[in-house]
Amino acid sequence: MRAGRRGYLEVELVMRPFLDSRLDALTEAEVTQLEVLAELEDLELWEVISGKKKPPQGVPIELVKRIRTSPILPDTHSPDESN
Repeated sequence: MRAGRRGYLEVELVMRPFLDSRLDALTEAEVTQLEVLAELEDLELWEVISGKKKPPQGVPIELVKRIRTSPILPDTHSPDESN
């Protein structure tokens, strides 16, 4: 899937963790919607992810919000650890 490897670092930093952690849980319809996003040029995709542009027709804003709020790095900090 083209969505996983991008030239625009910001897009890569958001899309890769989302795909790594959630791709298996997506419905067939969501995968199709993700493919529509993947066809966008990197800058346009970043503008959609960052909320500067609306997603293309057929891609629900809810999917974009899930991508946007997906953790970039795994939480490695234990709640009982004090700094």
